Amino acid sequence: MKTRLQESFFLLYQKEADVLVQAPTRINIIGEHTDYNDGLVLPAAIDLPIYFAFAETKTPVVFIYDENKNQRFSFDLEEELEIEGLSQWRKYYYGAIKLLQEKHKLNGFQVLKVGKAPIGAGISSSAALCCGFIYGINNLFELGLNRWEIAKIAQRVEQEYVGLKCGFMDQFAVLFGEENQILSLNCKDLNYTKHTIQLKKYRFMLCNSQVKHNLAESAYNVRVEEMNQVRSILGKEDLNTVKLVELSGLPETLYKRMQHLLTENERVREMVEAIELGDWSKMGSLLEASHLSLQENYEVTCAETDFLVETLLDAGAIGARQMGGGFGGCVIALLKNEEANAIEEYCFNAYAQRFNVDAVFYNFNITSGVVTL
Repeated sequence: MKTRLQESFFLLYQKEADVLVQAPTRINIIGEHTDYNDGLVLPAAIDLPIYFAFAETKTPVVFIYDENKNQRFSFDLEEELEIEGLSQWRKYYYGAIKLLQEKHKLNGFQVLKVGKAPIGAGISSSAALCCGFIYGINNLFELGLNRWEIAKIAQRVEQEYVGLKCGFMDQFAVLFGEENQILSLNCKDLNYTKHTIQLKKYRFMLCNSQVKHNLAESAYNVRVEEMNQVRSILGKEDLNTVKLVELSGLPETLYKRMQHLLTENERVREMVEAIELGDWSKMGSLLEASHLSLQENYEVTCAETDFLVETLLDAGAIGARQMGGGFGGCVIALLKNEEANAIEEYCFNAYAQRFNVDAVFYNFNITSGVVTL
């Protein structure tokens, strides 16, 4: 990939790239809609990456070419653009640059972005884009930012420029992932532990429903506000310390949201134990329980992802659940290697017959965080 990236950059800009970056996407095994509630999550970086090539210029202009979209974006670094007039993917680049300019002097530069990580599939391609882009600028201009600082800036881009009230998990996983390591992160204090997973006869597989979500325009932000309502009613900032018996006075909808948060945190703890013990059956049952809670309590699934989970389980998967912000995207499934092809074929056919859409299946490896090539 390194050679192809260099060649593509040269064809585009007639010069050699100075910095090459690989940014992974991520899975979240369990712990959904807990990160922005300062709860527990269990992500890992995966090798469905985005790539960048950078070179500095002698002008104050930024040039960006997205090969997959076949679209260009350029602007003067001293120019103030109207955010509302930018397409969403441009907001990520513009927001990252503007936040970096708060503390750093940037010169003009050229960028090539390539990679076929699916957009809107729940694997945090947006976090990979933003973290990889900032990481590349940091290396190009030797800004001296560490990974925590890059992650915080990337989170601010999502919140302040894109309009998504996201937590910290996606940026953390993209930057801090390690090969064959699952990361157990406490989103309140950002303490984390690493857990080696030896899949051997098993694998995780992603099943893309092809229902693309735009979380900034979906009910995702509504869920964030609902949890803020709970904080106001209970008078507690940290909802993770609340007991179920304390929720009796909440409206039914808010009670269900809290029930999901508290039980999902417990499922993260149990999943860590199951991974350490190699208890695949327990891991599968926890995935199923998580999906049921996302469906009934947090109400962020959709007909397509519900169907995929049910069909995967019928076909012999050990466990499955919707992954990501919800309202579409991917389902993550745990299955035996020897049964993977048959399960994929069964689900592909059933999904196509039911929705007249071809689901896309991804096999992957758990990999390291953002790196230069």
